Amino acid sequence: MALIPTDAAPTIAALSLCVSVLTGLLGVAAFRKGGPKVRTRCYAVRGSGEQPAQLVLDVTNRGRSEVTINLIDVYMSSPWSDKKDIENSYMPQFDAEFPYRLPANASVQWTCPAERVANFRGGLESKCLLRLTIAGRRRNLRILPPAPHRTAPQTALPPLS
Repeated sequence: MALIPTDAAPTIAALSLCVSVLTGLLGVAAFRKGGPKVRTRCYAVRGSGEQPAQLVLDVTNRGRSEVTINLIDVYMSSPWSDKKDIENSYMPQFDAEFPYRLPANASVQWTCPAERVANFRGGLESKCLLRLTIAGRRRNLRILPPAPHRTAPQTALPPLS
């Protein structure tokens, strides 16, 4: 005596296969959603008056896990410069300690003086990159040149009392 009729066995097997494939896909989606999702942006701001030019780095972690950020250097090159020239790279002095641990669902913005980047005129073929490591992966961020509409980030004012 069989618990399942023989003509229903292939249908039940097909349904169980569909359920197992769907469960596997949901597991992969949950795994991918759990990791860090980091968005970075780097740009230069021209100085005005007594305020010097600044380099601004925005980092946003939209994932569910923490991420470690480590700064390497700023690298500037132009088509006519020597590729092995050490003078083309320097260490920017951001107002944070590196390596920096960025929590999940958080964002941070750092600034540092950037006269060398703001005054760099290498032409269309030149590169100005901020090199950093995020979650063990190396990233080369192109530093966007100063634009007239970009202003330096404002510092927070104390609340009105």
